Amino acid sequence: MEATSPPWKVDAWDLAADLRKIEQQWGPLGEILGDGARAGVRHPATSGWGCGEHAGHTVIAAFGIARGIERTLADPERDRNESARKEAAALLRAGTFPRGVVKAPERIDPTGRTREEMLALVEPATQAWSALAARAQAIAESPGRFPHFVLGHLTAAEWVRFCAVHTAHHLTIVREIEQAVGGAGDRR
Repeated sequence: MEATSPPWKVDAWDLAADLRKIEQQWGPLGEILGDGARAGVRHPATSGWGCGEHAGHTVIAAFGIARGIERTLADPERDRNESARKEAAALLRAGTFPRGVVKAPERIDPTGRTREEMLALVEPATQAWSALAARAQAIAESPGRFPHFVLGHLTAAEWVRFCAVHTAHHLTIVREIEQAVGGAGDRR
């Protein structure tokens, strides 16, 4: 079950493809956080965060999203009458996020966390997403929603798509940072 594109790109909006993409993205995130030198690579002209901060933010966010999806699956009536903002569908369909438009909420800001703290979240987050992948049908059918601070209330399936796109967005930035400093970024 391989995704068809590199971890920093997403494919067409499809729940199974997005779950595979998230599974594919854990390796690069763990590699970045597992290598202190690589995690510390910075290029301020590309981003205010270094590679480790991008990876850490992504892991923190993905773990929180997995827990939110689990809560929604446990309570399918949760916020089912709430809705996403109209731009949410277009953004998720496009599979890319604009750069530098939204600042991460404090709860998922990696600043002030150690690389080791963020690395320690990779395994439980990976396990949470593996458990969710086994529940793809329930995710697809769930009418429950929970809120994104900008996009409004998303369904579990929309959150899966958001997670795949969000992680790809940050892996793209990591790749650009590494390329700018002549580092390990894959140049495909």
